Amino acid sequence: MQTIFQKSLFYFHDQTDKLYKHHHRTLFVIALIVIAYFAYSIFENKQQQAEFLSAPKVDDVLILDMGHLIKDRKYQTQYRVAQVLSVEEDSITLKQGSYTYRKKRGAERAIKLDSLMLNNYFRPALISFKKIRVSRAL
Repeated sequence: MQTIFQKSLFYFHDQTDKLYKHHHRTLFVIALIVIAYFAYSIFENKQQQAEFLSAPKVDDVLILDMGHLIKDRKYQTQYRVAQVLSVEEDSITLKQGSYTYRKKRGAERAIKLDSLMLNNYFRPALISFKKIRVSRAL
C-alpha cells in the first residue's frame, strides 16, 4: 500500500515528464533566456563597478576586503567600511571604520542602518592607496 507522499511524488513525476515530452523545446528556450539575462546582469554589474572605481568621488562609501590588503598574515576574510576623503590623480585617501565584519552582508547592513553616523565609527588614522590597489580589494 502506497502512502500519500509516494502517490503525490509519482503524480508529480508523471506530470513533469508529460510537460517535458510535449514542451521540451519551449522549456529549452526559456532556460536560455533566463541564463542570458543573468549573464547580462553580472556583466552589467562588473561594468558599473569598474566605472565607479575609475572615478571615485569624495564621501563615497566602499566595502574593503582587508584580507587582500594585509599580506603579513594568513588570509582571513574581514570586511571593513571605508569612506573616501580625497581623490588625487593616482591615489585615494580613505578613513576606515573601526569595526570588521566576517561577512560582506554585515558591512552592508551597517551602511543600511546608518551606523556610519555614529561618533566613533571611523578610526582617526587615514589610509592612502593607489587606485589600482583599491579596485583589487573590493
